[in-house]
Amino acid sequence: MEHIRKASLQDVSRLAEILIFAKRAAYRPIFQNDAVSFGQMQVLPLAQEYLRCPEKLENIWVYDDEFVKGMVHIQGLQIKELYVDYFFQHQ
Repeated sequence: MEHIRKASLQDVSRLAEILIFAKRAAYRPIFQNDAVSFGQMQVLPLAQEYLRCPEKLENIWVYDDEFVKGMVHIQGLQIKELYVDYFFQHQ
């Protein structure tokens, strides 16, 4: 587990990028709502939200192997979100 660590403010741009891209890829075919996928879901506002509210990072862990490739959001005993950057899936 040497590559897994708690998320920090330095990770917010990668976290936002991974989350937005993964959610678009996963949910766009289901909901077919481009206004949400490309209008409401944006990388910069999500990164800014993490910067404004760094406490949101408290339950997020990242997989960092030279750079952040994935993340997991744990709340209590539950995994709330688990995403891997599309380009590193299946490795």
